[in-house]
Amino acid sequence: MNVRALQFNVQGLPILWDSADKAKDISSVILALEPLPDAIAFNEMFTRKLEKHTYKLLHDTYPYWTTRANANNSGIFSSGLCIACRHPIVFTASTRYNVCHELDCVMPKGALYVRISPPGFPSGIGLVTTHLQAPGAIRQYTDTRHTQLRHLQEFLTALRRRGEIPQEGMVVLGDVNMEDVTPVEDACTCSAVRTHPDVPTTDHGERIDLALVSGHVRSATAHVLTDVVLSDHFPLVTDIVFDNR
Repeated sequence: MNVRALQFNVQGLPILWDSADKAKDISSVILALEPLPDAIAFNEMFTRKLEKHTYKLLHDTYPYWTTRANANNSGIFSSGLCIACRHPIVFTASTRYNVCHELDCVMPKGALYVRISPPGFPSGIGLVTTHLQAPGAIRQYTDTRHTQLRHLQEFLTALRRRGEIPQEGMVVLGDVNMEDVTPVEDACTCSAVRTHPDVPTTDHGERIDLALVSGHVRSATAHVLTDVVLSDHFPLVTDIVFDNR
């Protein structure tokens, strides 16, 4: 069974974009993909207005959405995490990281997990999206990202113990703001999927948007859509072949 997943940091800061126009650009990029992704993990979908406009344009193709991630204290901005899927979402869970710095404390980051039910997978497939602490003007905050990864590890471990993560497989997508994939692999008990060709995922030349997989994976490939200039991040498409035995 093939699963295609899209990691998409849309740079949805309201001071930079008009929500309606931004949503049109986002939906145009997604609907032009061939084949269409089964699931989309959005990062930086920070406002309900942007989410609402995007949902309106995509819901005929992606009827299943979840944004069960915690808002900040003001309730104005969310974590920016959102998952859209062509297949039913049968379980959701989220967590908010309890350490942050600078602007990351305004847009509270965390992790969002769903179990989706594609045809051919009775137990479903797990999908996680996360967004880790961004480097600051003075500090890199590497230690903070490692703390957040420990939090993510505890979150996923609890879900496994409850039987919410299928043995068949799980896909982890996100903007991890670090190029060292090993700590992310360790936190998720997953393997990173290398992009072909090996190109940056941001217009700053960084490789910080990742796709990782676990379970009964026969093969996985990823490629960066460098021709899509909609954000400071390029969309990352990952194709996974699961052995659904």
